[in-house]
Amino acid sequence: MSLSFLLVKMNRFLSRNSIYASLFLAVILLSCPFDSAAQIRLAWDPNTETDVAGYKIYYGTASRNYGYSINVGNVTTYTLMGLMQGVTYYIALTAYDSASNESAYSNEVSGTVTETISPPTVLNGPTTGTTGQPYTYTTGGSSSTLGHAVQYQFDWKGDGSDLSPWGSATQSKTWALAGTYNVRGRARCVTHTSVVSAWLGVLPVNITNGQPTVSIVATDNIATEAGPTTGTFTVSRTGSTAASLTVYYTVSGTSTGGVDRISLSGARLIPAGSSSATITITPIDDALCEGDETVIVTLRASTAYTVGTPNNATITIQDNDCIPTVS
Repeated sequence: MSLSFLLVKMNRFLSRNSIYASLFLAVILLSCPFDSAAQIRLAWDPNTETDVAGYKIYYGTASRNYGYSINVGNVTTYTLMGLMQGVTYYIALTAYDSASNESAYSNEVSGTVTETISPPTVLNGPTTGTTGQPYTYTTGGSSSTLGHAVQYQFDWKGDGSDLSPWGSATQSKTWALAGTYNVRGRARCVTHTSVVSAWLGVLPVNITNGQPTVSIVATDNIATEAGPTTGTFTVSRTGSTAASLTVYYTVSGTSTGGVDRISLSGARLIPAGSSSATITITPIDDALCEGDETVIVTLRASTAYTVGTPNNATITIQDNDCIPTVS
């Protein structure tokens, strides 16, 4: 909202029935809560001549160039209606007597009806959670200076990089990654969508991994062809054990599946109720002098879990077919 005014006294003898105009015009309210258009409310000091019959308001969008006039009668306040938001209006006043003699213009006032949206006053929702779960947040309390409806937007990270659609004051968010998120909210005018409030916030939200974290170790890192004796990997998970979990892996090393050891499937099921499961390495006893060989199991990524550390482990298969050299 902007306004300017100054007192102008006018001495103008219009005819036999003269009128001395001493008018002071001021803008006392530049916006009112109506949805369709803006308003300007005016008030002025009355002319002191005894034969004043009324007043006329002149206004337009250029200074001293009034495209519109209204005969408002013998009153000292009036509300201009149907004005456009964001447009500056210039306004002056004249007085007239019973013989229709009219004074010069009063001082000119100008005003721009500018809509603003107040920031939200509330921001509520969970401050902790886990990945993969929806959480509901509520903001509100914003209003338009022109009485227009408002809608809301959330910033889910606090840096403008993850914004919700404009809409309801209550919206939900599911985070895919663990971390601390600074949630905040703002509002905008539904009628004039470029009129946006400042942000309210932040509400820190700490999100942890909702998925289990899996890891692997070699709990028995030696297998032998003699016997043979087996080696053992143990795959473990964190979190709930209410459901089973399949963990996927790749196999590498110097040994060959089906030749030096029993082949591995590439997946291990951790059953419901258990936090771990084992992968057994069973050597194949051949008659070849090959030397010791290795089996390396590395965990693969999955949407069902997070790969932790250690993510790989090694078992050595000891050969029993090489004849020692005697010197």
